[in-house]
Amino acid sequence: MKPKTIDLHNIFFPSVPITDAKWFAGRRSEIERALMCLCRPGANIVIFGDRGVGKSSFATMLQQIASGVTDLVYRYQ
Repeated sequence: MKPKTIDLHNIFFPSVPITDAKWFAGRRSEIERALMCLCRPGANIVIFGDRGVGKSSFATMLQQIASGVTDLVYRYQ
């Protein structure tokens, strides 16, 4: 079987949020805090930061977790 290769020219696109949990890294404590907020009725989550730090990717991961896609949750256990 041929080993899987990664095209290094197609890994990072700063203007496009990450939509696949396998490419999302870090932010473990932020994810834990956001998940705790999602469990509280009436709670809101505010995501802020400088341009290009991953706010949209973080929000996309939270949306997937809330929708039942738990790949990222299991990776951080």
